[in-house]
Amino acid sequence: DLMYRSHALKTAMHTMICKDLDLLTLMPAAIFGSFWERVVQPVIFGFIAALTSFRKVNSSNHQSAMGFGAFLLFKKVSYQKIGGHLSVANEVLEDIMIAKKTKLNGLSILAADGKHLFAIRMYHSMKEIWVGWRKNIFLAMKKSILRAFYYMVMVLCFLLTPYIVVMCNLWMGTGNLWLGISLLGLALSLAAGLGLCHELGLERKNVFLFPLGAIVMVVIMFNSMVQTLLLERTEWRGRTYRH
Repeated sequence: DLMYRSHALKTAMHTMICKDLDLLTLMPAAIFGSFWERVVQPVIFGFIAALTSFRKVNSSNHQSAMGFGAFLLFKKVSYQKIGGHLSVANEVLEDIMIAKKTKLNGLSILAADGKHLFAIRMYHSMKEIWVGWRKNIFLAMKKSILRAFYYMVMVLCFLLTPYIVVMCNLWMGTGNLWLGISLLGLALSLAAGLGLCHELGLERKNVFLFPLGAIVMVVIMFNSMVQTLLLERTEWRGRTYRH
């Protein structure tokens, strides 16, 4: 579900013209409705943001590219030059792939914060979240098993492990030093989580849902990997993509 401000297109067009861009893609504000949206979506959004170097994406000297399908504004001649969306019709990550094609053709991209221009509610339920991210999260890791497991471990270590370590230290009575170190680790995790809540417009109390979100995200990542590598297919909105 997309909701645009009345001045969104005018502002985007002004930016396109002033900066002489070939492609402008904007990141929206996020709308969270259900419990599971507040649990899982912020963790995945934070994960994507942490892995994306917008400086490289916006640099003409680097091949990194990012496209958000809900807002891709092209210069007409540039869109025609790359073959439009027809050129990525068989891609699951069509927004990212069309941005990559833009970069590879020597055209300019700007990926920018568009939270003041439009908002999106991507999914409404756990089932939608699961199916929606399962289709592409492993593909986004370039189908690398090593990379996928590395990120699974990192996500759990950062969002879940600090709680477990603190509880273990309290249970085992390991002493003030180890308890203090574990509390520091938890504080760093909470600080990052609170920053994410602020960025996404969530209440601060939602930070305590992120460990559960990390677990769900990791299981989705694993399921995405199995479906891509073993079943060699991706299903989305009634269509089946073969790998």
